[in-house]
Amino acid sequence: MITALLFLFLHSSGVAAKMANDGAETAGNGKGPLVIYYSRTGSTRWVAEELTRGLAAVCVEIQSKKDRAGVIGGFTCVLDQLLDRDDEQKKPAVDLSAYDPIIIASPIWIHRLSSPVRTFLKQANLAGKAVYFVLTYHGHQTDADEKEMKTKIRSCGIDLKGIYKLNTKNKDENHIRVAAVQLATAFDRRLVKR
Repeated sequence: MITALLFLFLHSSGVAAKMANDGAETAGNGKGPLVIYYSRTGSTRWVAEELTRGLAAVCVEIQSKKDRAGVIGGFTCVLDQLLDRDDEQKKPAVDLSAYDPIIIASPIWIHRLSSPVRTFLKQANLAGKAVYFVLTYHGHQTDADEKEMKTKIRSCGIDLKGIYKLNTKNKDENHIRVAAVQLATAFDRRLVKR
């Protein structure tokens, strides 16, 4: 409760770190880190925003060309997952080669990365990049689900450094943002040790 109140005070008073538009210089790594995310309902966006603030990172949204809003959009998401369909999306307006590490935030749809993020991974050249994943979900992720996900991620040539999960079921925006602030602090400590 105290953490939530402190977050709200800092966030509303402008004391919290401002979301960076151009990234912070990181010695030897070019610009970094970069937060890339896809969010259908807003939960993953809130997480990405807090990671961006906490890490003074650049933030880029994966933008699907498909209408994924409402019930019909939800049905499209389910079909994309069941049929393993790629997403139609706009090309990100950032040079990925300039950033390392990269943090990718994705919702989990039917025990897998969302179709927009899976498609992004297929199209982006992230080979050799240090990549972390932050997953938001409402259900249950088994060890087998995570093992399969790691195998598919690594098959793209990605140097997978870690997967972090945030269960957002029955949590409001404030609770999700507080959890993301804590995650950003953990990331910050881990990235400094790199």
